[in-house]
Amino acid sequence: MLTVDSSYVFHGDNDIQPSSCVLNHYQLGMETTHSTMLLELLVKVIKDPLFHKLRYDILSSTHLLL
Repeated sequence: MLTVDSSYVFHGDNDIQPSSCVLNHYQLGMETTHSTMLLELLVKVIKDPLFHKLRYDILSSTHLLL
């Protein structure tokens, strides 16, 4: 278990399929309707722009290859 305001970094190499990933873990304490709603909102705020950026980059690179 991590202490308050601490972090853990794991680095591993994959020579076969190089890729990268970011995983965020937010610990909120006791689950309430309010905390669950805030967490879902945070996920939406983070996820949507990243998805659209990735989709745009993939479509742009595919178009360049044609």
